[in-house]
Amino acid sequence: FLKNETGAISYGSTPVENGTKVYLNGELITDVVFPAELNEVGQMTFMNWKQLNSVELHDGITSIGDSAFKVCTSLKSISIPQSVTSIGSSAFQSCTSIESINIPSGVKTISYYTFSSCGNENANIIISDGVEVIRNSAFEGSKIASVIIPASVKEIHYDAFNYCRNLSSVYCMGAPASAINWSYGNAFENNAEGRKIYVPGAYLYEYTKASGWSKYSADIEIMSTSAENTIVYTTSDNKALTISEYAD
Repeated sequence: FLKNETGAISYGSTPVENGTKVYLNGELITDVVFPAELNEVGQMTFMNWKQLNSVELHDGITSIGDSAFKVCTSLKSISIPQSVTSIGSSAFQSCTSIESINIPSGVKTISYYTFSSCGNENANIIISDGVEVIRNSAFEGSKIASVIIPASVKEIHYDAFNYCRNLSSVYCMGAPASAINWSYGNAFENNAEGRKIYVPGAYLYEYTKASGWSKYSADIEIMSTSAENTIVYTTSDNKALTISEYAD
């Protein structure tokens, strides 16, 4: 399941690790294709593999373990199949070259530090409709510039989006999610200067009065139908929609 610039290398060969680089038959391995017979990525499987550029996961993979890709600093491309229902803590922590990740609707909980310090300057991480819980520090320090919180999200824990220095726009698609333990650290601290939280008009009052969210009342605005109509939101049936289709 390993391949290099010359093509695929047969599954079953034994790779040799040398520091943060992995070699097979003397060749540096930079790309991985998962074989059909494997249905999970085990914990710490690729941790610290700093030369890893891309990973292909087949539909049928159901889980990605704790720290599976942690500190894979060259990893740019990974497509998470819709079959995945579990992504472990710190799974993509410090993957600083990630360009895009779509979190499938079957994943109900985004765990601790899963995407912390993740992404390059143009990172796009899509939380699909179906996710219900965002744990503490799940995206802390990531490079995302905007994030869409689906209506399915019921809980956002403390520090979830803290120190996301590029984060300028938060789009909340439903009623306020419960602010879990925000007394320890609010979820949207130390974001980009002037960061805004956009909400449906029907829930504006609730957001300005809700526990935790009320601290950001000066930053909360009704979602408009103009500037945001190019932003894509992925529903549970994988339909791509624009923000404007949810605005009042």
